[in-house]
Amino acid sequence: YEITYGDWSSDVCSSDLSTADSVAAWWGPHGYSTTVQVLEARTGGRFQYVMTAVAPEQIRFADRHGLSRSTTVIGRFVDVVAPASLTIAQLVDFVPGACAYEVSASLEVMPVRASQSKSRIRLKIGRMHDDQWTERSLDGWRAQLRRLAVHLRDSRG
Repeated sequence: YEITYGDWSSDVCSSDLSTADSVAAWWGPHGYSTTVQVLEARTGGRFQYVMTAVAPEQIRFADRHGLSRSTTVIGRFVDVVAPASLTIAQLVDFVPGACAYEVSASLEVMPVRASQSKSRIRLKIGRMHDDQWTERSLDGWRAQLRRLAVHLRDSRG
């Protein structure tokens, strides 16, 4: 699955996608807080975040679907090519009734041809164990990219 998302400032780079402060600001859906425990943003490095539902609607969603309100996200950086791309493999071990497996995601910052000052982020994600969870993953990544846009706007003034 692949989507290209938004018009971004041309100075967006992989460090915006892989520093602890930035990740804590944009990782996870709206209504969750993220605490970065480990972040080795280099090829072969690993990451570990704790994502916690804090908004009432997210708490209800987790409870309704038998999910934990806090999830530890564990993964590794498969490839990091500064300044414009990274690929991760994330452990999926939080789905009730499904065996643990890895799913990949790649983010690439690409210039917009007609503009010197704009970029787009291309997201490619691996398929999850079923269509419903793949769609949830896509929705989650879309929400995260919206949160990243807000973080970049706020942090750059």
